[in-house]
Amino acid sequence: MHRPVAAAVVFLTTSIVLLCIGGLASAQDVAAFLAGQSKDCPGCDLSGAKLKRRDLSGANLAGANLSEASLHRSLLRGANLSGADLTGANLNKTSLLQANLSHAKMKGAMLFEAEAGRADFSGADLTEALMGSIHLLGGKLDGANLTEADLESAQLEDASFAGARLDGANLHQGRMGRQHRLHASQYAGSQPPWRGAASIHILSR
Repeated sequence: MHRPVAAAVVFLTTSIVLLCIGGLASAQDVAAFLAGQSKDCPGCDLSGAKLKRRDLSGANLAGANLSEASLHRSLLRGANLSGADLTGANLNKTSLLQANLSHAKMKGAMLFEAEAGRADFSGADLTEALMGSIHLLGGKLDGANLTEADLESAQLEDASFAGARLDGANLHQGRMGRQHRLHASQYAGSQPPWRGAASIHILSR
C-alpha cells in the first residue's frame, strides 16, 4: 500500500533536486560569463548586460537573452547568436564577421558601422533596426524582416535578400552589387517598398 506512495515521494524529491542543480548551474554559467571566465552562455539571461569591448569571438550564445545589452565595439567574429534575443541591443561598431544571427530577435537593435561581412541574419527580425553604414558584404539576410529598418549608406555588395521583407526600409545611399538590379526592377512603375530606392548605388562588375 505504502510502496507506490514512497516511490512517488522519492521521484518528486529527485526531480526537485535536479531542477535546483540545473538552476544553480545556469546561475553559475551566467556569473562565469559576466566575470569574463567563459565565452559561452547559451540560453542564458544576459538582458541589460554591459559587454562593451568584450572579446567574444567564437562564443556560443545561441538562444541567449541579450535584450538591451551593450555590446558596443565587442568582438563577436564567428559567434553563434542564432535564436538569441537582441531586442534593443547596442551592437554599434561591433565585429560580427561570419557570425550566426539566424532567427535572432533584433527589433530596434543598433548596428551602426558594424562589421558584419558574411554574417548570417537569415530569418532574423530586424524590424526598425538602426543599421546605418553597416558593412554587410556577402551577408545573408534571406527571409529576414527588415521592415522600417535604417540601412542608410550600408555596404551590401554580394549580400543575399531572398524572401526578405523591406517594407519602409531606408536604403538611401546604400551600395549594392549588380545582381540586385533585377530585384529593384521588380517594382518598376510602382512605389518600391523602401525609402530612398532611387538613391541606391548599384555597383558595376
